[in-house]
Amino acid sequence: DAGVSPMRRADTYTAADGTQVDLGWVGTPVGTEPPVLLTRLCDAGFVPIIASIGADADGQLLNVNADTLAGHLAARLSVERLLIAGGTPGVLDEHGDTIASLTAGRLEQMIADGRASAGMVAKLIACREAHRGGVASVRIVSGKNTTNLDDSPGTTVDGR
Repeated sequence: DAGVSPMRRADTYTAADGTQVDLGWVGTPVGTEPPVLLTRLCDAGFVPIIASIGADADGQLLNVNADTLAGHLAARLSVERLLIAGGTPGVLDEHGDTIASLTAGRLEQMIADGRASAGMVAKLIACREAHRGGVASVRIVSGKNTTNLDDSPGTTVDGR
């Protein structure tokens, strides 16, 4: 992985019933410095394809959620924009309609009250982390529109 994203083993998860769940070989990205390899590739005009796997300090391979890694790397690379592609055209409301924009407060509320599904929770947390890391523009769009993701319907996540 060329040290693109150092990892640590993820903390245990507390389930709704209070049970502690060991996530196994799941990693959490760590570090704040821009990865040298990615910086050089981007500066040379390449678009790197990154596997969502990394290693801890002992060399143990760890799997990490791709959205989590994307948000973390976007912050480390100080990018201006992060586009997260998923299976739906952004964050959906209770009627299945795309929510055009979310504030940080509404994002947190959707996670806390369970309105965001498991897969969307990871995307929302990645958006939050990217904003906290200085990424100005974050959108969640459908990855099914392969012609132009920029013009795809989606949800803009406002870090304020």
